[in-house]
Amino acid sequence: MRSGTRHVVGAAVGVAAAGAIAALLLAGEYEASLTQAWAATQQDHGPGSVLINAPAGSIRAAALIALAGVTVGVLCGWRRLSPAAPLAAGLPLAGIGLLSWLDTWRMTLLAAGSLSQPWSRLVTDQVFLVTGGVLLLAVAAPARWRQPIFPAPRSLRWIALTALLGLVAVPVTWYLVQLTNMTPANYPASYWWPLRQNADNSVGILFVLVIATLGVLAASRSLRITAIIAGAPMLGLGLIGLVAPTLANDLTGWVGFGPAWRYAVLVDLTSGLSLLYGAMLVTSGLMPAGSWRAIALPKRVKAARAAAVS
Repeated sequence: MRSGTRHVVGAAVGVAAAGAIAALLLAGEYEASLTQAWAATQQDHGPGSVLINAPAGSIRAAALIALAGVTVGVLCGWRRLSPAAPLAAGLPLAGIGLLSWLDTWRMTLLAAGSLSQPWSRLVTDQVFLVTGGVLLLAVAAPARWRQPIFPAPRSLRWIALTALLGLVAVPVTWYLVQLTNMTPANYPASYWWPLRQNADNSVGILFVLVIATLGVLAASRSLRITAIIAGAPMLGLGLIGLVAPTLANDLTGWVGFGPAWRYAVLVDLTSGLSLLYGAMLVTSGLMPAGSWRAIALPKRVKAARAAAVS
């Protein structure tokens, strides 16, 4: 495929993906609203505690949100796609996110009726800003603008190093993602944050860190193992939170640090944020690092030479 045609096709794919991501997120949050409402009532819980109301798990919510994360991960990690694809997808999402950031209250009023609550959650938690920012960082990755070839195998030392970085990234990414859950009014006090919550630019610095961390992991070809290890726990726990909230209640009930912290973790697991960003990191890490055609090319050359000699 010629370069110009490749970019045109990539731009079309990106525009379609942006609409799909927004629709999947809105539908997923709509399906998850009952589960999130149930989690918000569990102020003090523990293993074997009496649950307030019946937990409402939603497989459809988990599937929709996970599919949105997978779509973002493919755009970030699949090198065969033109850079125009994540660019065309990231610009509208980041634009909506920027408007949400500048005037959150007015943006929450754009949806009415049954879509008001899920839309408000996406706007308040700045989901569009984070996903759009991550996609734009993927465009800026230098490897994205090079000829997509399959790289040489990494040394065992490098694989061990990236795996170690992944273990370090697990608590870091989890912590940063949980801080982006802005919907619960009393939530920020549940986690320690070195900057005062009411300080100017404090929340802005938080989202810059989140976008930078997730973007580098999702876009870097060298940190694919790190991205998978960092995203897998968030993906697994996010699935449990939406599909089996009772199990999530039992798991968080065994966590220490007081009932406020346990409540915050339960709210996180049912928010969909961990599932979304976890699916994004795991998918981007699993994407081929280059063109599989580059593997077959040397074999074809050798076969052609052998045929010519014979």
